[in-house]
Amino acid sequence: MAAEYPPNDCFNVSYVSGYLGGDPVVSYTANGMAIAKFSIGSSYNKKVDGSYEKFTDWINCVCFNYKAEAMANAHKGDFCVVSGKISTSTYEDPTTGEKKYHTSLLCNTANVRAKHTPAKKIENSISSNVAKTQEEEDEIPF
Repeated sequence: MAAEYPPNDCFNVSYVSGYLGGDPVVSYTANGMAIAKFSIGSSYNKKVDGSYEKFTDWINCVCFNYKAEAMANAHKGDFCVVSGKISTSTYEDPTTGEKKYHTSLLCNTANVRAKHTPAKKIENSISSNVAKTQEEEDEIPF
């Protein structure tokens, strides 16, 4: 007889887009697994006293294995879109003995667009390749 599980009507999935607050820190466990830790700043506008002000939430993120190694190429200010599961851990502050909480996004996906590769440069590259392809087709003798 199969075990009964409660209905899975809740999902822990989050998507965050924003800019890297610093270069990701990549480290390795004793058995060689890569771990990348970084934060993403995601900004929004909020009305305060009749005018809009800009606020930024900083999201702590963690990637593992090949995703972590890929994040080693990312840099502060790069645009990043991640998805994953929110995880909260607890620890005791060694100096005060106080219970502390740390929340981070355990990333399933992480996509980075380097800040030094503006969209205009990409568009020019695509246009250039399209023009070359058209020239090559014009040279075909039939």
